[in-house]
Amino acid sequence: MLGPYREVLAAPGAFRFSAAGFVARMPISMISLGIVLLLSETTGSYTLAGAVAAVTFLAQALAAPQVSRLVDMRGQARILPKALAVHLAGLVTLATVAVSDGPSWLLFAAAVVLGAAWPSIESLVRARWAYVLEGRTRALHTAYSLESVLDELIFVVGPVLVTFLATAVHRLAGLAAVVGFTVIGGLALSVQRRTEPPTRRIAGGGPGGSALRYGPLRLIVPVLIAIGAIFGAVEVIVVAFAEGAGHRGAAGWVLAAWAFGSMCAGIVYGVIHWRGRAERRYLVTVAVMAASVLPMPFAPNLLALTAVMLLAGGAISPMLISSFSLIEARVPASHLTEGLTWAITGLSLGLTIGAATAGRAIDAFGASRAFLVPVAAGISAAIIAAIGGRWLLRTAPPPTAGAAGGPSPPQFHDQGR
Repeated sequence: MLGPYREVLAAPGAFRFSAAGFVARMPISMISLGIVLLLSETTGSYTLAGAVAAVTFLAQALAAPQVSRLVDMRGQARILPKALAVHLAGLVTLATVAVSDGPSWLLFAAAVVLGAAWPSIESLVRARWAYVLEGRTRALHTAYSLESVLDELIFVVGPVLVTFLATAVHRLAGLAAVVGFTVIGGLALSVQRRTEPPTRRIAGGGPGGSALRYGPLRLIVPVLIAIGAIFGAVEVIVVAFAEGAGHRGAAGWVLAAWAFGSMCAGIVYGVIHWRGRAERRYLVTVAVMAASVLPMPFAPNLLALTAVMLLAGGAISPMLISSFSLIEARVPASHLTEGLTWAITGLSLGLTIGAATAGRAIDAFGASRAFLVPVAAGISAAIIAAIGGRWLLRTAPPPTAGAAGGPSPPQFHDQGR
């Protein structure tokens, strides 16, 4: 089963940039919790801690596509170190203000800076895979599956690690680890020039304009906002459900089962040589994702909910992999990093909406009924995908030789190297 993964990792430079990307994006599962743990201790206010963390992610969601557009235009090696420097300056400022009992407005200002300059490492790594494996559709499918599996591993390990460091070592140790991962992984990725996608120009001019002008992306992003709402809502509701059952600490295990199911599905999904169009796989996986959350409101206890979450997790990775693969197939290379980042931005916006909506639903109706929030988000995702599905299938390009897994020469010319 692992043969296809060994094959893609054997591509020149692939293991090195994938490993660097794994280290560099460890903070995505650590920074929010690290901020909450630090600020809740130094200020005594969970409301303030949660608000600062939310501002961080909102700033990142809004600014990341613009940062990625600069990457497409000027290259990863030029933009990534500068973005990381600003990002870390904001993070250090936030930590300093927190421990020195500084004003709240400065915490929010630092959160905006660190979030806005937070580069989308996930997109940078996937853009490298698209460049290294250009023309090899099956191999790229496996590579995207590998990255999705690593994403799930990050969300299994990261929260446990940052919590241990912040509570058992030192209140700043969690964010110190975030800094370490960011510096080591980010710089290791930026110095790898051989696998860095070239800056590209499209016919008739430069790579100006937003990637959102491409129709498929405008259809995919709203779906991912709804999918992100599922993720944000479920994470909040599971905590409330476990607390209502008298086992608040079990929430982590329930969410870990969700991530584990996704990780296992990603491993399997990545080695299957799928036939047919990427558009059709995308529509099917969105529908399966929507169906996977339907049993959640009916779970009578924590054990049953854990089983439901484990099975539901099996829908996550295939849906994300098919979404990223479709973006790679339908968005020109000159805008690919930005296009992939818009997908992640959609998920981030949905997380914020889902978490906020679920919190209100819990207070009004209780945890079990609050699961209707992710159910509604899943149904919305399926409806939006179905509405745009006919157009996606009608405009799908014919299969190429690369779809069978054979190599084809890269079709671009380097600019700015």
